[in-house]
Amino acid sequence: NPCQTATQLEKEITALEQQILAIEAQMSDPAISVDSAKLAPFQHERETIESRLNLLYDKWVMLSDKS
Repeated sequence: NPCQTATQLEKEITALEQQILAIEAQMSDPAISVDSAKLAPFQHERETIESRLNLLYDKWVMLSDKS
């Protein structure tokens, strides 16, 4: 959404950061961390979220610079 405000971006960033923390907590479970087949989907999901976060960080910086 090109009309997002900085506050909206901050809310979305916070939500995504919380998702990453939850994924990392699951990844640290010994039942998952020692099994690459179980670990791979979590790593992929984290990478996807991190990519989205990087875009949002860039948007947030651009909005912050304008104000």
